[in-house]
Amino acid sequence: MSAPVGETLAELKRHAQRLAVKRPPGLTDKNRARLRPLRDPDMLRSHVALPRRLEERAASRPPRSRALEMEIAVAIAILLVCPIRRRNLAEIRIDRHLQRQKDGRVWLVFGADEVKNRQPIEFALHPPVVALIDRHLTGHRPVLVPGGTPWLFPRRDGAAPCAKGALSARISRTIRRELGLEIHMHLFRHLAAMLWLEAHPGNDEAARRLLGHAALSSTLNAYAGF
Repeated sequence: MSAPVGETLAELKRHAQRLAVKRPPGLTDKNRARLRPLRDPDMLRSHVALPRRLEERAASRPPRSRALEMEIAVAIAILLVCPIRRRNLAEIRIDRHLQRQKDGRVWLVFGADEVKNRQPIEFALHPPVVALIDRHLTGHRPVLVPGGTPWLFPRRDGAAPCAKGALSARISRTIRRELGLEIHMHLFRHLAAMLWLEAHPGNDEAARRLLGHAALSSTLNAYAGF
């Protein structure tokens, strides 16, 4: 007499779990290969200097082309100092997420309900990044969208934020064109973790907070090799 269907399925699941190939902790080989060029100090400096380089080059372009280039310069500048997820970057609201203090400081803030793992995000933006954002908002963005648009990276009709995939693709194309590197938006998070942990070995808790992981195990599993 054959076993009931439920027992047979349970037995198959147990076999499948024993046979499953588990990926070892750490980054994929592809992401490690993409990070490797940035271990070269000269290439890393070029990567960090890219927003300024884009702004300087954009100065000689027609207004719309200049504004588009500045938009990507701003996005890269933010990712370099605030390794946030691509959805959060794409949905930055000027009137909500960029919080300006009386002392001149500007904070990038996301509530727990806006973040993938329900961990609130708060970064103090460096003054050069704030200055770049302000130059874009006052001198370039009005060419692209209607006045009063609240998003930093808006759709061209101003009715919604840009699609995260479209913004990510533009960032990757720009970096490939300028530096010859294959860098997607999430790789900025891996880069931040790599630089921090190589400069501060063992300080995984700070890396966890930097990336906004809910559990330290997530950081340890992803970046054990650093």
